[in-house]
Amino acid sequence: MKKIGEKLRNYGYNNPDFLKNVLTMLLIFYLIMSGYKASKITKKEENIINPPEYDASYIDSDPTILTTKYPDLMNKYISSNIKIPINDEMIPQGITIMDDLILITSYDSLYQLNSQVDILSKTGRIIKNISLDTNSHVGAIVYDNVNKLIWIPDNDGVLNAYDSVEFLTKKKINARYKFFDISERLIDYEDNTKQSIDYLYTDGKKLFIGNFSLNKKGIIKQYRINNTDKINLEYINEFNVPTKVQGITFHEYNGQEYMILSRSYNRYKPSSIEIYQYSEDKKSYNTPVKKIILPPMLEQVVMDSNQLYSLFESNALKYSNCLEKVEYIGIIDFEQLISS
Repeated sequence: MKKIGEKLRNYGYNNPDFLKNVLTMLLIFYLIMSGYKASKITKKEENIINPPEYDASYIDSDPTILTTKYPDLMNKYISSNIKIPINDEMIPQGITIMDDLILITSYDSLYQLNSQVDILSKTGRIIKNISLDTNSHVGAIVYDNVNKLIWIPDNDGVLNAYDSVEFLTKKKINARYKFFDISERLIDYEDNTKQSIDYLYTDGKKLFIGNFSLNKKGIIKQYRINNTDKINLEYINEFNVPTKVQGITFHEYNGQEYMILSRSYNRYKPSSIEIYQYSEDKKSYNTPVKKIILPPMLEQVVMDSNQLYSLFESNALKYSNCLEKVEYIGIIDFEQLISS
């Protein structure tokens, strides 16, 4: 220590400028290390550890390119030129078909703007953009042809129902009905003190709502839609589904009713579409009758006639480092899918 002290004195230890420079260097070193630590935490939170190299080789509407890497789609994928709209920091989440129109929900990743709905023709032409009365995740959207409503989840387990006509006549819309007490036990996977409706489906008579669950089975609750002087929901039952469900739809084919689930999580891992034989008496679904593998970050799916529309969020700016990006709505032939 004595020798170190002598060296410090030789280098100007008693000089105030020297001490100032030493303190400045220590501060810079501290800030650099703090930034490094924060960077490590962020990467850990996002599960980004040596991410695979980004592959843009098949971003195209040509099905032959897509099926080369995902052979489960061979002879099932219908060519689509309907590009998924990406507006600034918005992230696409839900998709539904309203007559001859496609409606796509998106939320602001910076949570500065309200959530939105883009309306497209089936040829891919963007008709209009609508601002909703919420900044929620809007993880799903369903057109109710019977009651002429659009159902969209709000924050904290609230469910909104909008007048479908207003989507054609207005640029900003407010919910016609709000349901506050229907999502009990649908726990938010990131915050177990909150409830969350992450996907839904309706045929106009029954309503299905469910939560995304990362490590345990999700729950889907079923309600009867009663429409007298106003809409009310009557609880029927509930059942369990696998983890990581992002979307749900139903389709009847050859006298059998099928439940179709989209499942995904993580920008580097494949998604899947799984088909189950549906029965109102069944309490848990574990083994699909058909499963196909798709690119990462699949969100909602919806049936239109015998075609299954699929929406991906991977092309959003927030996911610039996603392993693979899908710019177009994927359309799959259900008959080929279930019979192969």
